[in-house]
Amino acid sequence: MRVNSEKPATAEAWLVDAKRHEGSWWTDWGRWLARKGGTQVVARTPGDGKLPVLEDAPGTYVLQRASE
Repeated sequence: MRVNSEKPATAEAWLVDAKRHEGSWWTDWGRWLARKGGTQVVARTPGDGKLPVLEDAPGTYVLQRASE
């Protein structure tokens, strides 16, 4: 992972001064999300909402192809 708090005009300029850190960026991302996201809520049960269930997951749309 590389970190640079400066915001130069190009990616190349950012990389020149970026400091390399071992490990994954996911732990930093998780901490950032925890600070920004507020309190956690209990997950909803699919189908218990106000809208009707259209079809079982994953749904027929995943089988559709984009038009050419």
